[in-house]
Amino acid sequence: MSASSGTIDPIRLYFGDDYRLTDQITIHQPKLGDVIDIGEEQYFHVVQMLTAIPSDMKAPLWDVGIDWMEFSDIEMFAVMASQLDVEETRIFFGDLNLKNFKLYKRDDGELILADVDTKIVFDKYSHARMLDFLCRIHNIKKKVEKAGNKYTKQALIEEDRKRIAAQKNEHFKSQLVPIISTMVNSPGFKYTNETIRGMTYYAFMDSVVRTQSNHSIEHLTAAYYSGNIDTSKFDVKKLDMFCDIHKE
Repeated sequence: MSASSGTIDPIRLYFGDDYRLTDQITIHQPKLGDVIDIGEEQYFHVVQMLTAIPSDMKAPLWDVGIDWMEFSDIEMFAVMASQLDVEETRIFFGDLNLKNFKLYKRDDGELILADVDTKIVFDKYSHARMLDFLCRIHNIKKKVEKAGNKYTKQALIEEDRKRIAAQKNEHFKSQLVPIISTMVNSPGFKYTNETIRGMTYYAFMDSVVRTQSNHSIEHLTAAYYSGNIDTSKFDVKKLDMFCDIHKE
């Protein structure tokens, strides 16, 4: 399998190509079978940690004396990477051991995450590309939250505390089982339980969204040609089955 570099090529993303962050770091795209093998709960836990930004951890950071607005993304990644074993991240990074990476400051003041033994480095640019890649695969939308005053800051922190407390009381529920079951039983979906295992996570979820989109378009088309909607005010572009379903 080839590996891309630089900006993320949508067609390589769709076909499951590896993504080369740097000459030394490559991210692998997981297949549904890989997710099943390591366990869905564990998989999403790792994804959550790898994609965490300071705004996701407002209360925990505040509780250890850190203002999330003054904490960089790469510092957050350093904290999370130190807690992940190589077996947990192998699905994405192969033999790369993130626990061996430490924060250093370059002469120009830029923070980097480096393994001094292998000389492998994450800088803010390669980390940003990693974050973008993983978020695109999993359709994660990151929101950087800033507080304009101390009252807003406290409100955001308390809101984060409530979110974390609520999550602790939740029992794990599979996200994938109902989606896979629905797709396998959808007319026109050509994959079976066994062949789905060979699909990359991104390609499978793309199929889910595309199927939903096409069903909506079919209903709109029927309504359009039966006269059940006002055609004079209707945008016919909404009937395009080849539309981009990944618009921001």
